[in-house]
Amino acid sequence: MGSNTLFDKWALDDYQSSTMRKRSLIVLACLALTACSEEGHHHGDHQHGLPDVPTPDVNTPDVADGTDIVEVVVPVLTALVDMVAFVPVEEAGDPWSDKAPAPDDICTGEDLKAETTPDGDWFDIHTEFCSYSTVTAPLLVDISEGDAIQVQVYFSSIVDGDGPYTVGTALGEPAAIFWEESVSVPAEETVLTGSWTATTDLAAGQPAFFHVSNHGENIWSLIRFARVE
Repeated sequence: MGSNTLFDKWALDDYQSSTMRKRSLIVLACLALTACSEEGHHHGDHQHGLPDVPTPDVNTPDVADGTDIVEVVVPVLTALVDMVAFVPVEEAGDPWSDKAPAPDDICTGEDLKAETTPDGDWFDIHTEFCSYSTVTAPLLVDISEGDAIQVQVYFSSIVDGDGPYTVGTALGEPAAIFWEESVSVPAEETVLTGSWTATTDLAAGQPAFFHVSNHGENIWSLIRFARVE
């Protein structure tokens, strides 16, 4: 980490394929085990962590054989953005613009890409040759005040570098940052989960934002930006 040595095409493809396999295993584990999620913290009224979702009712009446009936409620996730629709944001609309580096250090082109995985579409920011990116995409559906929103972001292991690094999401115009996480160095690869309750109504078409600030070689993948019901 921290090196910008150029890969030849074969080596880069091999590196990305290996990383993709590892990411899929980590994401599957994190979706199955809530232990991978952050406990969360607060920015004002915005809570970071898993959303409040219904829990199984273990107090239902016994059936004839004495076995409790347990109703498991599975949250319904409604995608808020199309991962393929993300594009770099103009500086004037970037909620993190006060932290932006020199233009040559901002991720563009092949540094930013959507990918289709067995777990759905992800949006990746590759920081091999850059250190900063904010991208935006329009909301696919309306958000109402009180809605539970959840994002999940995978990042690969960070061995060294000038951390801490920042990852975050924002909504609306003008943009309001609703979730932001600081990642200290070194850090093992994992999936961060951030959740909050919408404090205002937002119409479909309003902008959503995904931001990463990372100095050194890494991959940050937005794997979920959804409403939880």
